[in-house]
Amino acid sequence: MGAPLASRGRGRAWPPAGKAGAGRPFANVRIQRSHVGVYLLPVYYHPEILGPVLTERRSGEGTLRFTEEEDPLIDELTGLIERCVALVGSY
Repeated sequence: MGAPLASRGRGRAWPPAGKAGAGRPFANVRIQRSHVGVYLLPVYYHPEILGPVLTERRSGEGTLRFTEEEDPLIDELTGLIERCVALVGSY
């Protein structure tokens, strides 16, 4: 993840407002003082796609919380995001 958690700046949403496909948010990354929150709308509607590995990082209906910069579970996000993209349009 690179820079210290507290120095990363504000969150980013996808798709950005005004871009093709914008309307219903898909994902947001929010940098907080003590953690980075990853918000995935498809996980809210289809919690089964999260899988047992990332369940320990779940902090809300569709939220994952990462507190360590070198968290090995961050690598699992790629597969989760691919599963979420496959569900676009079904929620």
